[in-house]
Amino acid sequence: MQDYIEAFDEAPLSAELARDVHHRLMQLLASLELHGDSERKLADINRVAGFALWPIPQSPSGRERRPHH
Repeated sequence: MQDYIEAFDEAPLSAELARDVHHRLMQLLASLELHGDSERKLADINRVAGFALWPIPQSPSGRERRPHH
């Protein structure tokens, strides 16, 4: 979470980025199997835990770049 806070430095998300994040989040939620067995539920929990809101572009130096607003 700290990566997101630092990346945006309290600036608002652009409408385009917000739409993309919302769309990808809705796809992730739609893929969850609410009535699956415990193995499937654990796999779903791990996918949710590892979900990145957006890919943070890497600069050539290896340091994270801020998203475009």
